[in-house]
Amino acid sequence: MNQPSSDLGTRIHRYPGYLRIFSLLFNILAFVYPPYLAIRTLSRAMASGAQIHPLAVVMIVLLAASLCLVLLLTANFFPEVHASHSAIQVRFLWHTLTVRPAELTALKPVPTLPGMKPSSWVVATTALTPFHRLYGFVYGFWSHPSFMIYGLISERDDLLRTMEDWLHRRAEQVTPPPA
Repeated sequence: MNQPSSDLGTRIHRYPGYLRIFSLLFNILAFVYPPYLAIRTLSRAMASGAQIHPLAVVMIVLLAASLCLVLLLTANFFPEVHASHSAIQVRFLWHTLTVRPAELTALKPVPTLPGMKPSSWVVATTALTPFHRLYGFVYGFWSHPSFMIYGLISERDDLLRTMEDWLHRRAEQVTPPPA
């Protein structure tokens, strides 16, 4: 469902409710579960009276941090996107990140089976967090911060058209007129 926001001309593109709940739960889980596992593991080791090697503590902390990263990456597959003529705002960890037209660098469909229409796209920018570089590396082979647009987002075609128009206008500005 595409809803106008309080800013005139801004549209909110959302995923179905079950995916928004999935994102919320995985965001919370990313901050709760890895520390819980690390603390539980270390406390059980100390309670058993075993000598804990400092390297084991470092490994447990690194594993917990890695699990947190994986959960955050998974939780933010389905960001809410606010689109207007002047900017796109992407929700990440309960914060809104703004991408202006000049900061959009590419829009690339994620490869599917031959003959099938793409159902997801990687949107590369220069404006998001360093964390978003992982999406670019994993899906788009870019070093640019990126986010994903999946086919289930409301009014996907309008959102993609807006970003394609921005890229087209940017290409026209960069390309000098023929002499």
